[in-house]
Amino acid sequence: MNSFLQKYTRPSTVVPVFWLFAMLCIPGTLIPQDKGGDFYLLKYGSFWGGLMVNMGFDRFYTSPLFIAGEIGFFLFLVISAVILIRNRKEIAGGFWIALSFLGFALLFAGGLVSGFLGWEETLTIKTGEKVRSEKGNFSLKLNDFSINFNERKKVVGYRSDVEIETPEGTRQSEIVLNHPLKVGEAGVFQSGWKYEGIEIIITAVAEGKNPSDTEEYRVFLPLNEQGGFSSSDDDRRVSLSTKGYFLCFNKFYPDYELSKAGKSSLLPSAAAVELSLESPSGVKNYILREKETEKIEGYGVRFNKILLSSELLVRKDPGFPVILFGFVLILAGMVVSLYFSPKSGKGG
Repeated sequence: MNSFLQKYTRPSTVVPVFWLFAMLCIPGTLIPQDKGGDFYLLKYGSFWGGLMVNMGFDRFYTSPLFIAGEIGFFLFLVISAVILIRNRKEIAGGFWIALSFLGFALLFAGGLVSGFLGWEETLTIKTGEKVRSEKGNFSLKLNDFSINFNERKKVVGYRSDVEIETPEGTRQSEIVLNHPLKVGEAGVFQSGWKYEGIEIIITAVAEGKNPSDTEEYRVFLPLNEQGGFSSSDDDRRVSLSTKGYFLCFNKFYPDYELSKAGKSSLLPSAAAVELSLESPSGVKNYILREKETEKIEGYGVRFNKILLSSELLVRKDPGFPVILFGFVLILAGMVVSLYFSPKSGKGG
């Protein structure tokens, strides 16, 4: 039995088995996890979506088959490490290779801890809206969301200004990309964003009043995830108080400069809206950029702002420290073992 274990737990056997197990994790990496049955049916169709759900690929990392494989490989790595340590004088760098194996074992152990004791949920919050994290026992209100660009129109960060309400009280904070916010035992990560809509402000001098006395109308035009208007043409047609005059909002451009060059972008780096004025005398077209005001037949039409929803990932991951320590052991074991050659006869 001892010779059998020594034969099948040597590094030349363990490494291929590890890569085989890593390849088995590919379905869980490529297929979004824990999204609900309707998500897979809509995204992948009734056949493939149904197949994914029926085979458990929607919860791959928490399926009994994957957990059994994880436990089995964890024990395999631990036994291999113990045998390497016991025979370290016969194998160059045996102790340090064993340390790497223990590090890999800790990766799987941390994954098991996170799978059983951890959780995560996704929150999509509109500006001014409050959403509760049921698993985290706290609420988040989004005061503002912004995307920061550099001079080359490259994204340098997302930022959500939020109000956090916990049993202990309320506080203001911000969530920045790659800088999660700690709330209790959970971390809140900035994971993405969606278009909500654009706000147009139309101002006009009220009849019989001084120019300083203006009437203001705010028009909200909803957008879909692709940056197009989601409302009908009639809903984007605004009747002005001047009889027979209508403002029609035809198209939204996330980046008008790129669109003129025949390219497209979903990022609102140089946003503009195409609109037209319908009057008894004909139709006149305009391009209105964000934060600009156009004088149209005595009206001030301003593209005031773009409203974006923030996507936040709330996660409790108790196995992360174990995984981090496992990476340290792997790195230490691999780096040191590189100094040992099979012919040196040196051990750890």
